[in-house]
Amino acid sequence: MKKTAFLGNYTIDILAKEYQKKNNVNSLYVSGFNQYSLEILDEDSPFNKYKANYSFLFLDGNLLIDNFKTLSKIKKHIDEIFDSFFNNNTGYLIFSNIYISSSINKIHFYNKKNNLKEIEQKINLYCQKKALSNTKLFIFDLATIIQESGWKNLHNNTTWNYGRVRFNKFANNLISEKLINTVNSIDNKTKKCLVLDLDNTLWGGVIGEEGIDGIILGTDGLGESFYNFQKKIKNLKTKGVILAICSKNNMNDARDVFFNHQFSLLKWNDFIIKKVNWKPKNFNINEIAAELNISEDSLVFIDDNPTEREAVRKYTDAVVPDFPNSPSDLSEFIDDIDLKYFSKFNITDEDRKKTIQYQDNIKRKKLENASYDFDKFIKDLNLEITISYNNTKDISRLAQLTQKTNQFNFTTKRYSELDIEKFIADKDYHVFVGAVRDKFGDYGKVVALIIYENAEGYLMIDTFLMSCRVVGKQIENYFFNEILSQLPNAKTIYGKYIATKKNILVKDKYLDLGFDLCENEKNDSNKKYIFDKKKILKNNIKVTNEK
Repeated sequence: MKKTAFLGNYTIDILAKEYQKKNNVNSLYVSGFNQYSLEILDEDSPFNKYKANYSFLFLDGNLLIDNFKTLSKIKKHIDEIFDSFFNNNTGYLIFSNIYISSSINKIHFYNKKNNLKEIEQKINLYCQKKALSNTKLFIFDLATIIQESGWKNLHNNTTWNYGRVRFNKFANNLISEKLINTVNSIDNKTKKCLVLDLDNTLWGGVIGEEGIDGIILGTDGLGESFYNFQKKIKNLKTKGVILAICSKNNMNDARDVFFNHQFSLLKWNDFIIKKVNWKPKNFNINEIAAELNISEDSLVFIDDNPTEREAVRKYTDAVVPDFPNSPSDLSEFIDDIDLKYFSKFNITDEDRKKTIQYQDNIKRKKLENASYDFDKFIKDLNLEITISYNNTKDISRLAQLTQKTNQFNFTTKRYSELDIEKFIADKDYHVFVGAVRDKFGDYGKVVALIIYENAEGYLMIDTFLMSCRVVGKQIENYFFNEILSQLPNAKTIYGKYIATKKNILVKDKYLDLGFDLCENEKNDSNKKYIFDKKKILKNNIKVTNEK
């Protein structure tokens, strides 16, 4: 269970409750009014004893100026707060940056030395430098939210005067949503694939009617909106978002744009799957998820047509955001999509190689379909597994795997990077990660096992998961067999299967690995297994341990 805390130098109870409601947070700690400093600096305070996984700290810029007067004193105070927090806590600190409002003559802003805006900027830059050197400190950009939405639209003078409540209902709703996006980014809770319509989505007009010279796509006028939209989609691909096409169109017309239009930044090969046909789009969405071997709720579908969007919403589990009314808003629209569904603080090597990995997987599928002898198919792949043990380099990727892997995942426990770091540092835990490659290319780090020794001396499998991209190649069998040779032979090993809607794939997998079902374990949704014998496998996969 994730623990969340809110602290601040003004009343934040309403914001905390809004966040709790939207994010289904069970355990919440809210510091008393303006008690943040005492709570953080006192190592025995209720807050420090609470041990939050995520702590949000909101400091009002005007109150900081009133209390500390000078920039140097504010910086010193921030140093004390940050140092004390990380001395007493192992969780994440999400610090809201500073916004300073004033009713004084604003002409002096930027036209006078040591003006309030200069102080605001220097405080925020100082905190940013702190965050760059601390992987557990994140800056929440409240100042930009205020600038974009308007101070007068968010701030309530009456509630401020009577109860030091800074923001109104609209603001608390907006800020809480942005906080959720921040936590999801830290935890790598992201979607996997962006599915795109073509006509009036990636360009203006209908290619089958206007032709390549008639569509709207360029570097000026309305065409620039579509051009910048494509540019930002291309950037999404570089951080691991898979791209797919779902369009009612003629294949040759669609290809013509990507190959021959001078302003099409997106190219045909940027898309893993192209569903360009006249079938219902919800059918195509079903097929895209199946061919990628990912769940439908990992897809985000963008289409200008409200009828098509409604059909996909109704008959699939894909995320279907509303499309902007004007192409001029496409740039802000895709920024919002990025923030809500694809934002990551840490991008791994596997993310950067995602498109290549899925393209390689399609080649493997063709080889498998052409093979009649499964053992020969595995042998022809020239599979190799490299296993690392308690390696801190695996923290980001392993946390990402626990957040995303649903089908081959016995317990579906979700862990943050902080959790994985603790496991690796704990002498009772054993953390194994397997990287896989074959003759077509590198899958990356795709299989993991977390084992711990309980008080009775038994080895308990906490997490056993594998990316769906390597399911069906016996990777898990070879991986587990190799790990057995690295564990104490005398130890009894227990495994558990906790059923979800998505992990039926591994319902009986422990039996295949050589486990026996424990006595009195009749509940199909929660089974416990005990290891009995090592499964003998043909020597079709090369397994090595990382030095």
